[in-house]
Amino acid sequence: MVVYRRLSDFEGRSDIETWLFGIALNVQRNLRRSDRRREPLQPLTDDLVSRLADPALESEGQEAWRLVQEFLSTLDDTRRTIFAACLLEGLSAPEGAQITGLDVDTIYNRIRALRRSFQRWAAARREAP
Repeated sequence: MVVYRRLSDFEGRSDIETWLFGIALNVQRNLRRSDRRREPLQPLTDDLVSRLADPALESEGQEAWRLVQEFLSTLDDTRRTIFAACLLEGLSAPEGAQITGLDVDTIYNRIRALRRSFQRWAAARREAP
């Protein structure tokens, strides 16, 4: 059909076979393009998502970890253990009590106190020039 419609456009600057091949090639490309457009879009799967870390986020994470380590260096051994185990590693207060040998209520009190201390310490660090 395309050849029939375009036959009057043939100027003879190339062989008729070359011209026909060009038309066939263009028709095939258009069909393939149309087929791709009709395919439903598929969501990205986990294996297509980049595993590379964002350099800015990685830098921020390293800075945050450095600040946490700096805070930890100001604590005594027991408080450092409680902070690391319960606040960083996510262990429960009873598990923290088991690790330190302290009473569970003492662990809860120290966790609250450590959170407040860290917040004050971090706020002071942000305000310092």
